[in-house]
Amino acid sequence: MTYKDAFAVHMIGLEQYPVETVFGKEIGKMMYDEHTKNGVTLHMQKDIKSITCNADGEIESMLLNDGTEHKVSMLIVGVGIAPQTTYLKKNETGIETDRAGAIVCDPFLQTSVPDIYAAGDMCTFPYWKTGNNIRVEHWIHAMD
Repeated sequence: MTYKDAFAVHMIGLEQYPVETVFGKEIGKMMYDEHTKNGVTLHMQKDIKSITCNADGEIESMLLNDGTEHKVSMLIVGVGIAPQTTYLKKNETGIETDRAGAIVCDPFLQTSVPDIYAAGDMCTFPYWKTGNNIRVEHWIHAMD
């Protein structure tokens, strides 16, 4: 029995393609195709609405926001991180944030306010290969 025969693997994501917010749609599509080729069922542009557990607290099923229910025996959750930047709007700093709350920066990490810079996973900046803004959720960016 192979791994693929023993387990049905499902991936759920809010985006159209996996990792597209970091690497763009082209690489996200490649990731989608690679996962599909290897037997993973992808449920993209979906969210988990609820999780049902038995009396012992073991997971039994999950309900997606499109109404589909899936029986599960294990659930691994990778929720990412949401920037905590609401204080910027409350204090009317003039620092621009995107729809996810990330601070919008130029290629040099300067914000929309001159002489104020941001670093780390709280900011978005143009990716040099595509020109599209990305936010990289990794601590090393704050260290550079």
